[in-house]
Amino acid sequence: MRVKKVTSLPSVSAGPPPIAIDFGANSLKILQISAGDNPRVIAASCLDTPDEIAGDPAARLRFQIGALPKMIRKGGFSTKRAVFVLPANNMFCKHMRLQLGEGVDAESMIAATLPSQIGCAYETLVCRHHEIPGSNKSGKTEIICMAASRDLVGRLMAALKNAKLEPVGVHSPFHTVLRAFDQIKRRESDASLSTMYIDIGYDGTNVMIANGKDLVFARTVDLGGRHLDEAICSQLGVPVEDARQMRWAIPAMPNVDSAPSPVESGGGSGLAMLQAAIAKENPDDGPVLEPTRPGAAVAEEEDRREGAPVPGLSSQIAPASTAPQYPEGVDLSESLEILSDEVAMCMRYHKALFPNIPIERAVLVGGESRQVWLCQALARGLRLSLQVGDPLSSLDRADAKLRGVDLGKAQPGWVPALGACLSPTDL
Repeated sequence: MRVKKVTSLPSVSAGPPPIAIDFGANSLKILQISAGDNPRVIAASCLDTPDEIAGDPAARLRFQIGALPKMIRKGGFSTKRAVFVLPANNMFCKHMRLQLGEGVDAESMIAATLPSQIGCAYETLVCRHHEIPGSNKSGKTEIICMAASRDLVGRLMAALKNAKLEPVGVHSPFHTVLRAFDQIKRRESDASLSTMYIDIGYDGTNVMIANGKDLVFARTVDLGGRHLDEAICSQLGVPVEDARQMRWAIPAMPNVDSAPSPVESGGGSGLAMLQAAIAKENPDDGPVLEPTRPGAAVAEEEDRREGAPVPGLSSQIAPASTAPQYPEGVDLSESLEILSDEVAMCMRYHKALFPNIPIERAVLVGGESRQVWLCQALARGLRLSLQVGDPLSSLDRADAKLRGVDLGKAQPGWVPALGACLSPTDL
């Protein structure tokens, strides 16, 4: 099988954007938006994963594939063209430094080396690679290699066809997150701005770093909301559903450290987002991030050039000066320390690749980033200020057909789905 080389993301194909389907660990998300410079949400449907299969990836996928046709029929979607986001926990993603030359290309070298690293035949994989611009050192080229089981890709495409959809694109969760934030990187000076995105999901955490719009680092960390729930289950001997409720009920920390952050984002360190979250408590979900009115940006940070809000970004979340107030008998500090260390290693890798390009913005996305205390704790562990990204909040959703999702609340977990809507159709 020929490896498809991806050097940059092309423009979105002409015509109405396709339906985007995100087979996430915690839920199945389906989104359709309109075309144009001011897109609106046409329809969005969400189906949560039952607790009894939350820790079983195979059972989760069977459940989502079985539910997809009904969700499409009843969701109010207006097109049959669809793209899907590959589940990160079913993907292989690794940086490779290859010695390329005349007669030796990346495709052939990946084909020769990848099977031994994954432990399966190359013919059983669907692979894409991304050459990192400006990373050539000592004659070697830095490449991000992404691969998924050919059987998995075929199974998901068959699921779309069974739901009477026409598959027109397959995307990684890394590229879709970047695509969702293209709106904040339109100016010429943004071409050199380096941003780290931390997608905290239920099954794991994806870390991406982009120099401008170019993906230059991608990695999956095997630690997410599920692992925090399992830690609580182990410490207290409670069912996973009780552990999740306890975790989501952990309060935000009002006191923050005033020390300057190593990451300069150009915005203030205001706590408007945190104050809104603390003021609005949801008995089912715990603290949530407060979005703005439909069609407005969630951002409170001022644009560093024109004084306008940056669409889809919260105000700064500064490092907390104290540890979270866990329930009695619960201590998640070890898990959070591991997550902080893993993200810090990603930052060091980027610094080794681009010593003269500092990371200037750090953005949290993913469903787990709705927990204010978790954002504060991660900021504390990394010793830098973070922002929460919710670009979906900047879209008009007044007439949207919604099932299973409340777009009146911030939805950072929908970033990959939005990015998939905005991504090119590549099939």
